[in-house]
Amino acid sequence: METLLRIAGRNSRRCRGMLRSAALISFVSCSSSPPSGNANPTTDGSSSGCNTLVDDGPLVTAVAVANAAPTPSGGAITDGRYVLSAITLFTGPGGPTAAPGGTLSAVMQINGNVMFQVATINGEEARYASTFTTSGMTISTNDTCPAPKAETHSFGATATELSIYAASANGTLEQKFSKR
Repeated sequence: METLLRIAGRNSRRCRGMLRSAALISFVSCSSSPPSGNANPTTDGSSSGCNTLVDDGPLVTAVAVANAAPTPSGGAITDGRYVLSAITLFTGPGGPTAAPGGTLSAVMQINGNVMFQVATINGEEARYASTFTTSGMTISTNDTCPAPKAETHSFGATATELSIYAASANGTLEQKFSKR
C-alpha cells in the first residue's frame, strides 16, 4: 500500500511515507471496469509495471488543519474505481496549518482484495499493486509490486467514498477517494 500519500517537494522526506495509501489509497483504479477492459489491470511487464491504469484523476493539493482527525469508521470496501478527491493533514488542536506542499492525482481500482494504484506526484508517476484485508477500522496492505511492503492503516468506507488514515509525528494524514 505504498500509499499515494507521497508528497514530493520540500517536505517530501517528512510526508513521503504518508502519501502512499492506501495502495488503496492509492489506493487506485479505473471504473467499475478497468481501463483496458480486463477484470484485473495486472502487471504489464513494461518499465512502468504493476498495472495499466490511466491516471485521469483531478489534481489535488494537500491542506493542513489544526483539528483532530475524524474517527475512522471501517466499513465494507466495494469493488470499483476510485479517484483521490482530498488530502488533509490533521495536526491536532493548536497545530500548524502550513500545508505539506505538492500536488498529486491518483486512481485506484479495487477488485475483491486486490488493489491497483497509479498516482502522479509533482509530475512523477508511481504505480502499485497490493492485496489487502480489513478488520474493524484497520486495513492491512501487502504491496506485491513494485516491491514487497506491508503496511497497516485506519480507514472508513461508504458506498461512495474510501478514506485512509496514516498517523505520523506530524499528525494524521487523511486520503479521501471518491468512487466513480
